[in-house]
Amino acid sequence: MLVDVSCWHFEYLHDTPQDRALRAYDASLVRGPEYYDFPDTEALLKHLDGPGDDDRCRFQQSIAERLGQDPDVAAVKALRTPLKNLKHFRAYRRRQYDKYHAAARQIADGKASTTDRKLIDEFDLEFNASKISLDPGQILFHGRCNDQLVAEHPYPSYVSATLDPIVALNSAYRRAGVDCINGRPIVLVLKLCVSLRSLWGHVGKSQEWELLLPRGIDWKETERRPGKAFDIIHATAVAEPKRPKT
Repeated sequence: MLVDVSCWHFEYLHDTPQDRALRAYDASLVRGPEYYDFPDTEALLKHLDGPGDDDRCRFQQSIAERLGQDPDVAAVKALRTPLKNLKHFRAYRRRQYDKYHAAARQIADGKASTTDRKLIDEFDLEFNASKISLDPGQILFHGRCNDQLVAEHPYPSYVSATLDPIVALNSAYRRAGVDCINGRPIVLVLKLCVSLRSLWGHVGKSQEWELLLPRGIDWKETERRPGKAFDIIHATAVAEPKRPKT
């Protein structure tokens, strides 16, 4: 089962009662119908490569509506482990992710403490017990401000991926910081060539459509496209997680 995250179509008719009232008063106050068709995510991201904040916000709302109505997304969600049963994922999501990333890197570098090993071993068990297994061919998105994901083989830590490319773009901007002080925004289009267990992080009022991927995946860069405001990197998961000895 694959969740389709391509062929994006958006339409904005501007035909609410308020729009009609304004149009009756002065037609120039209301836009005409707008239609956007993007054959793939690449085309969508290229459209957003610039000032289009208005489009970014309304496109994200439209994507959320589409994902919320997608039966394949619902099928993935139905397999999720309740967050209350995920001690470590719950802590990771509550702003303790730096602790988990640091511990995972310590393990990869062979410098882990007993505390690091216990923390990561228990977190890994939550992935192993997950009923969500993403199939080869699934496309996900990830935003960051460096290319470590495709420069380190395997990548030693966890990857917060999403079904929504605009969530990834927002994340890339946020991580880059004001005036890109932390680095250049990068949106990674991730294609799975192996099956991966993941944890569902889209809960409550979240707008993230998150699927957290396990540590130790080997990502191979297949294409890089520099842009005006952000870059796009295509990468594939070419190997399942290789667990360094803890």
